[in-house]
Amino acid sequence: MTAEEQLCYVEYYLAEHKGKLNTLTDFYLAVLWPKAVGQGGNDNFIVFDDDAIGDKKTSYWSNGTFHSEEGEYKANSKGVVYEQKGKTGGKTYVWEIRKKIEEVYKKGESFKNTISDCTCHENCSCDKKCIDLTDKVAWMSQFNKSERKNGVMKTDGCWRTSQKLLISAGLGKMSGYKTGMIVTALEDENHTKLTLTAKAKDGVSYIDTELEKGNPVLVGLNHTINYKHNGKIINADSDYDDPGTTDHYVVIVGRGCEEDKIFYRFYEVGTNWVHHGQSHTNKLFLDKNDHSLKGIPAHNKGKSYTVTQVRKNK
Repeated sequence: MTAEEQLCYVEYYLAEHKGKLNTLTDFYLAVLWPKAVGQGGNDNFIVFDDDAIGDKKTSYWSNGTFHSEEGEYKANSKGVVYEQKGKTGGKTYVWEIRKKIEEVYKKGESFKNTISDCTCHENCSCDKKCIDLTDKVAWMSQFNKSERKNGVMKTDGCWRTSQKLLISAGLGKMSGYKTGMIVTALEDENHTKLTLTAKAKDGVSYIDTELEKGNPVLVGLNHTINYKHNGKIINADSDYDDPGTTDHYVVIVGRGCEEDKIFYRFYEVGTNWVHHGQSHTNKLFLDKNDHSLKGIPAHNKGKSYTVTQVRKNK
């Protein structure tokens, strides 16, 4: 996993402490000693204690880096600390942890990341504002318990799961249904090639309008020409007004600009892996000439997605 992919797990871990992460120290305590999260602004709160029992006592002695009180450390004539050993009856206060983490944070500021794949600004040739709705939309995999029947996992739940993502964002229960959908691409009658429709531009415009309202958008995708067996569509959800064209569904949760190309970030429901489902590399790039949206999912680099449907919100 890359550092960026690991951040999905970091987010899930920290979400448990939502509302209590008020200071830099609280963030650190979430990893060091979760029971103390929320006390980051209380300098006199005791985190570790030699007079306690169990982990609270042993953690006092195993975290010498925080020993800042008289008797807990040794320093040379120039005041440079060369040993932090603790003391009998010693305690580690929040102020000691805050002092250390702020020191480390200050050293790290010079390495601050100044590069982002979301580079839209007033003079950007993309001419579109960056939008990120990932905090608003709760990702989930289509391989969830509700998609299990008689002990067997169903494989056609991408639309149902994507629709649940819309509901999680506060949209109406009829959002994402086929009624009024914009068909942006179709396979020909013989299912040998994919061609954009005259509605491709309308589909992109609708996505932009909804994102700017703060709403995610459910879209259908084609990833394989003639994706069917014995004349039956593998994905039952796709056999509507574009039979044999739409193979999969995902939810668009943002818009950005990369190397002067507009892209739409999407949540991939067709994987069990959180870091793949929420990957920042799940992008559908806009071709300004034909208004097509195409991209490659993080979980399967061998697939190429093309948007074929844009489902409307209700």
